[in-house]
Amino acid sequence: MTFRPATGTQILLVTAFAGAVLFAMGVFFLVLSYQFRARGPVEYAFLFSGLSLLLLLVGSTNFRIRRYEVDANRLTVRLGLSAKVFSLQNLEEARVETRPFAGSIRVMGIGGLWSNYGLFSSQRWGKFHAYASDTSVGVLLIWPNKKVLVTPADPLAFIESVKSTSAK
Repeated sequence: MTFRPATGTQILLVTAFAGAVLFAMGVFFLVLSYQFRARGPVEYAFLFSGLSLLLLLVGSTNFRIRRYEVDANRLTVRLGLSAKVFSLQNLEEARVETRPFAGSIRVMGIGGLWSNYGLFSSQRWGKFHAYASDTSVGVLLIWPNKKVLVTPADPLAFIESVKSTSAK
């Protein structure tokens, strides 16, 4: 079963702001490149900077969580061009958590542009991996050796699907 990620206001605002800044700066440097044409290295420096910023904006979409798939006793998180697969075997618990990032710190990963994912740590849960596009509510999956936080748009249907798949 496929679940789309929830879209949180905080992630939307950060992504919109960062995207607008990257786009505006990229265009600004391309305009400067055009104005400084035929001046040698300055033109190419502005051209390189402008194209790099626009490429960074386009490339950042690879950090976007596209969907969550639950099937055949596994959870697949689709991220841009890649995927992260978790076996649902030995899953101990799946529960809805409100404000899952409250009091947590990012140990390693990204946060803000398109999504929050990576390794996080909090006093409530210890270390956990997050693949989240919303900071207000999520589903915490607990195995004996790890914890994973995801943010499907319909958390209750997601939990029901995970529990029925992992029970098989």
